[in-house]
Amino acid sequence: MLILKLLFEYKVLSFRQITELVEVYNATHIYTNRFFPENQIIDCLHKLEFEFQKIVFDPQNFCWRVVSDADLTLYELKEQPLTKYINYDPKLYRYLTIGKGHEFVYCLYVPKQKIEAVLNSKKSYPIKIGKTNNIYRRIKELSVSGMECLAIDLIIKTDKSFQLEKAIHKALFMQLANLDIPSRKEWFLSNRNEVKRIFDLEKRRSKCF
Repeated sequence: MLILKLLFEYKVLSFRQITELVEVYNATHIYTNRFFPENQIIDCLHKLEFEFQKIVFDPQNFCWRVVSDADLTLYELKEQPLTKYINYDPKLYRYLTIGKGHEFVYCLYVPKQKIEAVLNSKKSYPIKIGKTNNIYRRIKELSVSGMECLAIDLIIKTDKSFQLEKAIHKALFMQLANLDIPSRKEWFLSNRNEVKRIFDLEKRRSKCF
């Protein structure tokens, strides 16, 4: 029901927006115990459109929208509206992990900031790039409550976290992606795919990560 709730909340969404919003809202699997691969999202959209007739696809804008009253439909389905105040428990996170090693370079984001970027079709959003040997403790140290908490976007395992963090910071600085945020350090306007691309490049270049 998460996809249906998203369409009720945000009215009109593209497939890319739905996919990214599902990932944000389901960061701790509060809606399902499994990831939503793209083919599962497609199947769900087809069911909602053709079997349940709750949504419709606009071929001109390549977006989906609801075709019935949101409050009434949710009532009929015995579902609560989508909550915007997600309580993320770091120990319940499911996230993309790459690399090998016993240390971590992490990529974190503020859920409401990523949601805003997704809704405005922006690829970049504020992310924090840091290093640690205990990711869950580090998130608790950095986070505040509600939608201001930090969620995990990407974890890179390595035995040389200091060198890797420095290399990623340098690459993002070269892109002028660094953000000047009072009382917050190591923040950049970027995205998970760009951080992964930098890691892959550094791994091929240095062969030490």
